[in-house]
Amino acid sequence: MAETMYGRGGRNIGIDDVETLEQRRFAFDPQFKPRLLTRAQPSKGEELPDRKFMVHQFGRKGNNPYGLGLGTRLFWPVLFKRNGVGFWMKFLDRFASPIPVGKYPIGTSGAQQQQLMTVLEGMNHASAITVPIGTELEKFEGGRSGTVDYEAWGRFWNSEMSKATLGETLTTEMGSNGARAASETHATMLDKLIDSDADLLSGTLNNSIVRWLVEFNYPMAKMPKVWRPRPSNEMEQENLLMVRSKRRTSDMSALSEARALGFEPEDVDAYMEGVFDGPVRAVTPTAQAQKKTPLA
Repeated sequence: MAETMYGRGGRNIGIDDVETLEQRRFAFDPQFKPRLLTRAQPSKGEELPDRKFMVHQFGRKGNNPYGLGLGTRLFWPVLFKRNGVGFWMKFLDRFASPIPVGKYPIGTSGAQQQQLMTVLEGMNHASAITVPIGTELEKFEGGRSGTVDYEAWGRFWNSEMSKATLGETLTTEMGSNGARAASETHATMLDKLIDSDADLLSGTLNNSIVRWLVEFNYPMAKMPKVWRPRPSNEMEQENLLMVRSKRRTSDMSALSEARALGFEPEDVDAYMEGVFDGPVRAVTPTAQAQKKTPLA
């Protein structure tokens, strides 16, 4: 959610700033229009002016105007990791330092036993044991094989959160044992995420700010298309245009050679539309063009 700050530049209306706002301050009416939640209207909200607030949504489906946030993917990993960290701290407090054991003679009063327990707890936070003299203590531990610890638990949920937010785990898990193939694969995935986010944001801008400004200043003008490609995408587009240009030249040369041998496609217009990826029209070729490529 963002608020558009308009300003006038000469005879045209422009945008001075776009200020992001707290999403929790807004709700939506049945027509999916945003409303401001106030103390007077804490549930339904108050009506907002049109063409003032820009709404960017991700994963909007059906009658859900709020879309999907990262919380839909991160809620359970974060919850489980936090609970695991709490158990991990208790585990460290239990096993990182020895547990003091105090022994008292049989017949010691309850007050003296409690005093001994208080002294032992002060020595080791809250872990201590008091037993009568002569009592035998044994260590009980559940039998298991392999390695099971809370660190693996934390790493697993860190990996799940990395995949949910970054789409990859290379930057958080590979450490010093990196691999070129893995890095290239992860970089490709990251580029795809960047492209999809840029396309989604560009679509929001085209359907809001761009449309509003054009209709304000030039009501009868055709709507432009504003897009934000990555520089690498622009290079790929230029390379694609170059390849298509070479292919078009090759197709034209093939048609000239076929005509020199006395042949041509049955439907020349359809052939030319395929070469130029669109409709074509007949023109009178210049003398230089006739000399280079005798199509007639």
